[in-house]
Amino acid sequence: GPDSKDVNVIGKVLDEFMASDKKPTPYEVRQELFRRTKMADYVWCENRAEKFVEEWEEVHEKTRST
Repeated sequence: GPDSKDVNVIGKVLDEFMASDKKPTPYEVRQELFRRTKMADYVWCENRAEKFVEEWEEVHEKTRST
């Protein structure tokens, strides 16, 4: 899994995707996480990307309904 430095990088990457109006694909998120982290392995990045895309949909649905 990720170390403390990677946790900070992961937060920044996910914040960048969350700020976008365009829904990212799990592939895009996974690739960026894997590219920018040092300790997070491919499978961890893949799982986190899937979860993030689900979270992205929920956040943006709430934004649109308000």
